[in-house]
Amino acid sequence: MCGPGVNASGLVAIQDEYTHGRYRRPVAHAYSLSSLKGYEPYIDEMIQKLVSILDDFERSGKVVNMSDWLHYCK
Repeated sequence: MCGPGVNASGLVAIQDEYTHGRYRRPVAHAYSLSSLKGYEPYIDEMIQKLVSILDDFERSGKVVNMSDWLHYCK
């Protein structure tokens, strides 16, 4: 649903209400409270994996490059 001049990764930055609504509606259900609660077990599992990996680094004394593990960082 991307059109010319619209950055799909910047939905929050779209100032025109009509355009913002067009892009928000198809994904809004993913951010409902019931959907977010459903993600909790998966998020907990990923946190446990990350903590386990960081514990392994700590035990080995190796330096950790956190940007390798936190993919949302640019």
